[in-house]
Amino acid sequence: MKDDFTVLIQNRTEFEKGNPATVFLSLPATKEELHEAMKALNITADNPQDFFLNGYSTADNRRIEIPFDWIRDGDIDRINFLAARLEEMTTEQLEKLDAVMHSGFKPESLDGLINHTYNTDFYSYVPGILSYKELGDYFLNDSGKVQMPEEWKAGIDKESFGFNAALHEDGKLTDYGYIARSGTDWKEVYAGQETPEKYRIMSYPEAGRTDPAQEEKEGDPEAGAAPSDIAAANPSRPIELTAQKPAEKMKEITDRLEQGIQDLFESDRFKEYLQVMSKFHNYSFNNTLLIAMQKPDATLIAGYNSWKNLFGRQVSRGAKGIKVIAPSPYKVKKEVDKIDPKTQKPVTDKNGKPVKEETEVTVPAFKVVSVFDVSQTEGKELPTIGVDELTGDVAQYADFFKATEQASPAPVGFEKIKSGAKGYYSQTEKRIAINEGMSELQNLKTLIHEIAHAKLHDIDLNAPAEEQADRPDRRTREVQAESIAYAVCQHYGLDTSDYSFSYVAQWSSGRELSELKASLETIRSTASELIKDIDKNFAELTKDKEQTQAQEAQAEEPTPEQDTPQEEKTEPTAEPPQEEKAGADEPAADTPEEPAKNGAQTEQTENTFPTPDLGAEPVVTILWSEHSRFHDGETMSLSEANALIGSLDEATVSEDGYYKTKFRIDFVMDGQPDYYVGRQDLGDGDGTLIDHIESYHAYYENNEQWDNHVLKYGGTEALEADKAQREMLLHEFVPYLKLHNNLSKMEQAATKALEENSGMTATETAYHTAMKEYVSKCRAMVNSGDYSLPPVPQLKDFDTELEAYKEHVKEEIAQEAADAGMTVEEYAANGYEPYAAGLPDPSITVKDMQEYGYSWDGMLPLKEEAALHLYDKEDMQIFLLHADGSESIPGNAEDIKTHAEKGGIFGVHKEDWNALTEYRAMKEELAASAPEKEMRLLYGKGDAFGIYQLKDGAGMRNYHFEPYDRLQAAGLSVEATNYNLVYTAELTPGTSLEDIYTRFNIDHPEDFKGHSLSVSDIVVFHQNGENTAHYVDSIGFTQVPEFLREQKQLTPDELTTGEKITTPRGSFSVTAMSREQMEAAGYGFHHQSDNGKYLIMGNGTRAFAIAAEQPENHLKAAEQSTEQNANMIDGIINNTPAADGLEATAGEQISLEQYAETLKQDEAQKPTEPDTARITAASKSRYDGMVALFTMDDKIHIGKSENYDNKGHYDNADNSLLYVSDCQAAFTFLTSEGCIHSQDEALKQGIYTKEDYEEFSRITDFLAQAGFTPEKEFCFDGKPFSLQADTPEQAAPEAKTIYYAINEGAARRANDANSFYDYKPGSATAEYRQMVDRAVEIGEHQKKRVDPMYHEKIDSLVDTYARKLAENMNSSFSIEARVPSILIAGGSNFPVRKKEKQNAARDRNMEDWNEIQGLLDKIRSTGMGGISADDPQAIQKLEAKLEKLQSAQDTMKAVNAYYRKHKTLDGCPALSAERIEAMKAEMSSQWHIQDKPYPSWALSNNSAEIRRVKGRIAELTKKQETAYAGWEFDGGTVEMNREDNRLQIFFEEKPDEQTRETLKENGFRWSPKAGAWQRQLNDNAIYAADRLSCIKPLSGKSPVEIQKEARTAAKTEKKPSIRAQLAQDKEALKNAPKKAAEKTKKQDLERS
Repeated sequence: MKDDFTVLIQNRTEFEKGNPATVFLSLPATKEELHEAMKALNITADNPQDFFLNGYSTADNRRIEIPFDWIRDGDIDRINFLAARLEEMTTEQLEKLDAVMHSGFKPESLDGLINHTYNTDFYSYVPGILSYKELGDYFLNDSGKVQMPEEWKAGIDKESFGFNAALHEDGKLTDYGYIARSGTDWKEVYAGQETPEKYRIMSYPEAGRTDPAQEEKEGDPEAGAAPSDIAAANPSRPIELTAQKPAEKMKEITDRLEQGIQDLFESDRFKEYLQVMSKFHNYSFNNTLLIAMQKPDATLIAGYNSWKNLFGRQVSRGAKGIKVIAPSPYKVKKEVDKIDPKTQKPVTDKNGKPVKEETEVTVPAFKVVSVFDVSQTEGKELPTIGVDELTGDVAQYADFFKATEQASPAPVGFEKIKSGAKGYYSQTEKRIAINEGMSELQNLKTLIHEIAHAKLHDIDLNAPAEEQADRPDRRTREVQAESIAYAVCQHYGLDTSDYSFSYVAQWSSGRELSELKASLETIRSTASELIKDIDKNFAELTKDKEQTQAQEAQAEEPTPEQDTPQEEKTEPTAEPPQEEKAGADEPAADTPEEPAKNGAQTEQTENTFPTPDLGAEPVVTILWSEHSRFHDGETMSLSEANALIGSLDEATVSEDGYYKTKFRIDFVMDGQPDYYVGRQDLGDGDGTLIDHIESYHAYYENNEQWDNHVLKYGGTEALEADKAQREMLLHEFVPYLKLHNNLSKMEQAATKALEENSGMTATETAYHTAMKEYVSKCRAMVNSGDYSLPPVPQLKDFDTELEAYKEHVKEEIAQEAADAGMTVEEYAANGYEPYAAGLPDPSITVKDMQEYGYSWDGMLPLKEEAALHLYDKEDMQIFLLHADGSESIPGNAEDIKTHAEKGGIFGVHKEDWNALTEYRAMKEELAASAPEKEMRLLYGKGDAFGIYQLKDGAGMRNYHFEPYDRLQAAGLSVEATNYNLVYTAELTPGTSLEDIYTRFNIDHPEDFKGHSLSVSDIVVFHQNGENTAHYVDSIGFTQVPEFLREQKQLTPDELTTGEKITTPRGSFSVTAMSREQMEAAGYGFHHQSDNGKYLIMGNGTRAFAIAAEQPENHLKAAEQSTEQNANMIDGIINNTPAADGLEATAGEQISLEQYAETLKQDEAQKPTEPDTARITAASKSRYDGMVALFTMDDKIHIGKSENYDNKGHYDNADNSLLYVSDCQAAFTFLTSEGCIHSQDEALKQGIYTKEDYEEFSRITDFLAQAGFTPEKEFCFDGKPFSLQADTPEQAAPEAKTIYYAINEGAARRANDANSFYDYKPGSATAEYRQMVDRAVEIGEHQKKRVDPMYHEKIDSLVDTYARKLAENMNSSFSIEARVPSILIAGGSNFPVRKKEKQNAARDRNMEDWNEIQGLLDKIRSTGMGGISADDPQAIQKLEAKLEKLQSAQDTMKAVNAYYRKHKTLDGCPALSAERIEAMKAEMSSQWHIQDKPYPSWALSNNSAEIRRVKGRIAELTKKQETAYAGWEFDGGTVEMNREDNRLQIFFEEKPDEQTRETLKENGFRWSPKAGAWQRQLNDNAIYAADRLSCIKPLSGKSPVEIQKEARTAAKTEKKPSIRAQLAQDKEALKNAPKKAAEKTKKQDLERS
């Protein structure tokens, strides 16, 4: 394990000169080993500044990623310590730690990483979980944490489940797996303190005498700058180009290539070329030769950016690039003949000429680029990319020979060759012969040599002589075969020392350049092909052998569960993927996969596969399959194959083994025919054909082993090509297949519907036919590369009746809008309703207002004249509207005039205008109502008369047309309740009763609707303020004063219960009247009590409380009612009573006696309340024989000890359980003997509050009055508790009260609609201010009780209360003015529907009222509870709390330690004498179980609280340091308000209703104070914002990505230079002895 962790050391001076000399030092190391490394780099005590750490590496199986700057800028001692810690860790622990380094749990520094090595148990790690879907599946099925029926799990969205599970436990997904906190306690072992002595190795070797040879070299300027013991630079012969333009550069390098070919055919240079070719066999001939010319020892090359981005390495300073040629195609637009996609023939115009179209044509081109060898780079360690050398091992030799033999185009055999040749290829027998008795190595070399002959030089001996003449001459054939054998052997590390190419110079002499170049290309391509074939065959042989061995091992030692066969993709290092996609163009030479049409071994020839049609679905051909369902060569459509393969895979997944199935897909993509070849193993669970292709390439896309394989056998160009190919397959080809599959499903559904055609309408037939045409059109578009598909046909589009109906509706809407004087847009914006009250100013429209620049739809526009009228005459709230969309409130009429002079317009809230219009309509309606007419008649200022006539109905039969004397004889009286007022008019002077009688019999007024004046009618005169009633008798008139006598009406005073209730608005007597009776008596709803049990009803001067839920006592209601209802006569009510035992059918009448009897029976059958109280906690109290108890409702009671069974039950049969308090501290006051601190100190430390002290005093007085005597007093520091001991309160400065405006006009209208009394101006404002003053008083009282840091928050809450209260009261006035009281409007034509709407609005307003009153409780509790994360001083408060908790913990430990040592508390220095006595008494009580003063649970609980507070401090500290960044979106901005700890969204205009609902669903709330939608600022807020499309950042990045960038930027800070760090280290070393001495001295003092 010595090489598990290695650092890269360099000489800084040499490094800056461009000489990257390096020494790798394995850690942990000793000081001597470090000195040896330094000496190798000429670093001594004379030049310590040259010591330079420039990287690190780890073993592949013990990988851990550490930030580069931690190593570069780190302390070698601490890095050595870290290496030692890593060496001690298991592989599993290292994997977990590496996952931490890739997650949000990553430590902030090297010290933090060292500390993490001691805390790997702090995390739980599940490797291989890379997505939330996989995480959800793990939690549901593998973790054992979720216990539920299996059938339930199938219905759970695994991705959502995984996301929420990770969110719940703050888990993170990394590139390697899932990691989360395990719940184990964190151990703080290393926090940056001094490194342990054994790992401190940093020092410099002394400078010694320089080696004479070195001095001689340094003195010679030609010898170079680097010392001899520094590794020499790799040989390099870079090509220096003088041209500047790309075309000239290409010509120059082409010329160099031609010269290079001429120079190549020297023995050594030719060998160099073959060596390079063996390593870069995938490269083109030109590039292979260029590499050989410039850097023949190159092993791995890549471009500058590829080294940086793909491999994490940097090109060394001063490195010279290797010039190669790279493709650089470009596109041009060109006019070509337009081709018909169906006929594939040119399209012609009416004149028969071809139609032209402009298309893009790709023009091939090349450019010169620079690449670099791996030896010219530095940085992250690379995987092993060399080919394993053959060791001579027989088993390996056999496999390799067999792989080579399989690559041979001809059979291979061994024989005794008499001529002495090592082997030969027989042209007649088409076979390869190898001489027997040679070594294994020679057999391989000979076989490769002869395979080259068989591949390149085979001829048909029966062919004509002219065809055989094309065969190369013998010398050329031998050069080619021997060169190929050398290159292949070089590639596999076989011994090639016996190869010599001295003859190539003679061979090349006199040959044309083109001939030489062609031979070299032949050598390169054939060697490359042979290497690929051998690699593939060898990998398959190795894999088959491993599987056979595994099966044999399983057979010998069977296990309960057999593993399923390995998938093809599990061995990427040995075998390339089996699937290939061919392209229309020839693939690059360095692609690691051969195209299907070149490499796939199929039983069909190329011309037997179906030719794809431009407008058709892709076709799938089954090349071969092990499943009986398929036969070789079977073809089917993509959708059919996709579904069939999916069903077969699902059906066979439970079987042992799997069925290999090779397939080919022929298709047209971007207008060009193409195909794809792959293999799916049915039964592996890959799913459908498309699912298999997608999952297969997704697996290899980010598979590190496969990347290493491609890199090893193909180089960087092959890796880049592989990445590009997979990206195309996953993001272009797979979506293409899915789209075709979806189109087929649509086509199949339409075809099936048309074929069945049972009862199908003409509309449905047209729809399905159009759907088939749509699919056909879309297929042609997709195949030609056009994905902008038209919208899918909808059934409604083919319904002619529906279209006609739509047009009819549009016409109706247009007509309705015109009738309402509105545009269609205005009509739609108003919910397709005309404005309830019309426009307040007809001279200006809503459209005019919008064009002006103001667009809120809740405002109606006004001009100056209308605005002044409403402002002055109607007390309406008028707004000044501004062109920027804002509004303001005028202070007086002059402000309105000034705004008008500037061209401004005005507005009134639509709700206020509707309320005013309704109020006006109500007044007009009231003026025409009978009660109003009667009021004007009887109490008006002028003289008037009125005519009353009897009501209709059977009950009035004995009254009609009866003379007055006969009525009296019958015992009947003239009562006003029997009459309706039918007419009123002015009484002109001189008008008599006879005049009226004559007029209303002969010449009726047009507005008189009654019958002619007759006997039994009443004429009332109102003259000079007096009223007289006159009965129309049989002869003349009879005065009837009883007609004007007022009827007896119930009043609340008569039915008061004697109870009183108190609300924030005052104290009110409770009356037994119902709400309806109160409203009939002129009382309207005012507000509701805090507990919701009572409604407060008022009439403007007096108010009473009634029960909110009236008891169903129909008997009492009937007795109290004064209504003359025929259904209530004779004590009968026509209502079904609530008693369960009394049932009646609809319409049946039930007597009151029956109902009362039933109620008694019900009452008798009710179960009695149990006499046992449920107790949640109990403790012996300080009062003799009494126990303190917590009941289920968290209230504190006191009761007898003998009544409590110690099992949670108290026998309260004797009613001895007494409620004491709901203050939690009261339980301690009742059960404990006191506090170790003084009363004042306990208050300062927050142990108790002044409110607690007040409650203690009240409890003491209450229990004393109840006759309870305490055995012991509750003491503070030995002194009995006393409320007077509290520190006097300081007078707080007088707070400035802020009031908000009350709409007096609305208050007046509400009063007029609900009361006969005139409104007292200013009374609503006075009531409002009284309530605000009460809130201010509560706030000031609370300020005296809490820390000053809470004062600002209290003031803010008071201000919020004042503002919301004003809004609520103004809204209440508007609601009350909508519909008048029934007493005002009368019962006839009463707007019942409007009243229902009003009551619903009242209920909503009352809910708001209750919430507003809740603010008072919030004010009372501010500063009394926990510490909020929103508190700016939360950390300081938590630290203060932590200090108290730790002090208490130390005290408890000290007391317990003292008692454990001395077996007594006497003399304990941590306790006062009084406290000692109290604790001794407590320990002797039966409640104290453990034999120590402070029980274990007290220490454990306090310790847990300490950990919790520490955790909160760490969490809030990290939160403060977390960077957040806002962003702009279309229509507003998102800001991070760190001061208020809020994420705030500012919209430029009011968002629509759907957006507002979406914001609410994601936790955002509207803040009028901030003018923004907001929620608490944390990561959850960012995740919520990430889900909102309405605030998507304009930058295109997601909110989460923006935060990541902000945090990365915040963490980036300037690191100290190496020199500065060294200086600090030196200073630390100088001070170290002094600090150690001080520490020793301190320890000695502590010991003494």
